[in-house]
Amino acid sequence: MKIIRPLRRRCLIIQNPGGISDSLPGVSKDIKTLPAFLKSNCGGAWNDNEITIMSSNATLSMIQDYFAAALGLVDYFLIVFTGHGAYDEEYGPIYYLKNDECFNAFWLKEQVSHIPTMLITDSCQCINTLEKGEILEHRSFSAIADGTLRSEYRRQYNSFLRSLPRDMFVIAASVSPGEEAGEDSNLGGYYLSSLIDVSRKIFYDDESEKEIYGIGYIHHLASEEVERLSKGKQTPYLEGYTRSHQPPFMLKL
Repeated sequence: MKIIRPLRRRCLIIQNPGGISDSLPGVSKDIKTLPAFLKSNCGGAWNDNEITIMSSNATLSMIQDYFAAALGLVDYFLIVFTGHGAYDEEYGPIYYLKNDECFNAFWLKEQVSHIPTMLITDSCQCINTLEKGEILEHRSFSAIADGTLRSEYRRQYNSFLRSLPRDMFVIAASVSPGEEAGEDSNLGGYYLSSLIDVSRKIFYDDESEKEIYGIGYIHHLASEEVERLSKGKQTPYLEGYTRSHQPPFMLKL
């Protein structure tokens, strides 16, 4: 009998809540509600020990240490960044840490070392400067209540992850280069709130099919809502996936 090793997944949440002069409560809310969504059945039934929330004072070396410690021990990475951002013509989207260090997707790809990865970001991508971009004031992932089939949700989610090609690196971003990420005090960030809202509607819609929904389908539906909310000023983009191979975003079994 062939023994299949348990799939090992990890989520790293990187935050930049700003300093004394630009501190905003939205980031704090994100890092509380995002794990709740992930741990729900709909979000993939992640376990507590699979989710790491990086300190608000995180440095590049701390992030490097996290990935170095995980080398050879992880089969899939989900990385989420919430905070200040900008866009540079040479380096692409830039994500800032609180100590003014910054990184981009190319740097992250080097850290994950050929492990299938999805990066979700909600930050501005203003082109004109490498200085800190404007942080979203209020964003949130919403928790969806767990049912009674948690183990089955985990099994199906892991089965989907096993099919991902090595070296896959998917980026799901709230804006295209040159755009600012919109938000609403009630909805939160247009992109993240739309991803969760779409997932919630599918999960509770009796007419929706029961299956695993990849990021491509959820992103497409969420993008339509984002463009409506932003009056066409915000264009989310998704890259690094194929129709046949893409990371899962939500499940309905």
